[in-house]
Amino acid sequence: MDERTLFTNDNDFENFKKAVHLLYHSNDTDIKKRADRFLCNFDLKKDAWDISIQLLGTPSLEEEVYYNASQIIKKKIRYDFGNYIDNKEIILNLSNFLIEKIGEFKNHKTYLLSNLCKCFALLTIFSHHVYPELLKIVVNKFNNSDIRCMLALLFIFNYIAENEAESDIVIDEDYRKSYINYLQSIGEDVLIYLDYIIKLISIGNYKQQSIANDANMMNLFRIMNKNVR
Repeated sequence: MDERTLFTNDNDFENFKKAVHLLYHSNDTDIKKRADRFLCNFDLKKDAWDISIQLLGTPSLEEEVYYNASQIIKKKIRYDFGNYIDNKEIILNLSNFLIEKIGEFKNHKTYLLSNLCKCFALLTIFSHHVYPELLKIVVNKFNNSDIRCMLALLFIFNYIAENEAESDIVIDEDYRKSYINYLQSIGEDVLIYLDYIIKLISIGNYKQQSIANDANMMNLFRIMNKNVR
């Protein structure tokens, strides 16, 4: 019995939600496998991107649905977005969407926030030539007193630093070199901002929130320290 007998609805939006729910919550091993196969095959569909965008824009869904939708967006950016490096309108639309979703989901599970920030960081590879101010825009958006906004920026900075070493991102070598030059050009500004965040969370109300004892924050600072070095 294959997944077609489980997902008979012609509406892939609904099928996706059902597959994710079964994958994470079913106690039947066979059903979980069939749900996983459906999701793997869904990635290959032409409308996977549009449905994933629609899912991320739909309120009150299960957390795992949002995460799996963001996974598809991340894969599509990594492997397919090289086709749009000169299309500022498409890049602008996606960047605005991701910034909006990071803001909406900042208080959700950390793994979801992290994945959305990874999507944004990957987009900077393809946007840096036609939209170099994108990073400043996201900093201005989330540079406030909300600790989850700070966490989002730390995720973004961390993943941007990791981009340089990710050889499986589909992009030509000249454009990759251009991105490395871009990273070098913003390096000092990033360090200044990191220094600002470190000082900020060590004083006043932030210190009282025991952020120094937050495992996620401290792990992220350790990762950032590696990238700084």
